[in-house]
Amino acid sequence: MQVKRKRILYSSLVITICFLLAYLLYFNNKPDGKFGAAASFLLLRYAGLWVGSAILICRILLLLRSNDALIYIATGVLNVLIAFIAIVLFFTNHMVIQVFHLFLVNLLIGSVIIFDCLFFKKIF
Repeated sequence: MQVKRKRILYSSLVITICFLLAYLLYFNNKPDGKFGAAASFLLLRYAGLWVGSAILICRILLLLRSNDALIYIATGVLNVLIAFIAIVLFFTNHMVIQVFHLFLVNLLIGSVIIFDCLFFKKIF
């Protein structure tokens, strides 16, 4: 159990640092960076959604037997962080509700993966 929590912490830190570096190095220095940031954020959302769905299906079909694989945990954390950023953008009035609804699926997939890592040994 302790190893899973460390992997969740490490993947959270790495993904957060990557988000911050991408923002500081790329989007902060460009005057038209808002459109590029939105497009990149939507592409990241779709990538996280598809990879998370594929890994969760592999876990359900027992192709991925262990729930402590780093890629499994990092995908769950990525989806939860994407949804968290969308929540922050929505409540600061930088995102409309129609776009915000797209990110709720990421929150669902990430939450299922994280709960599977923390509370379940077997999925069936």
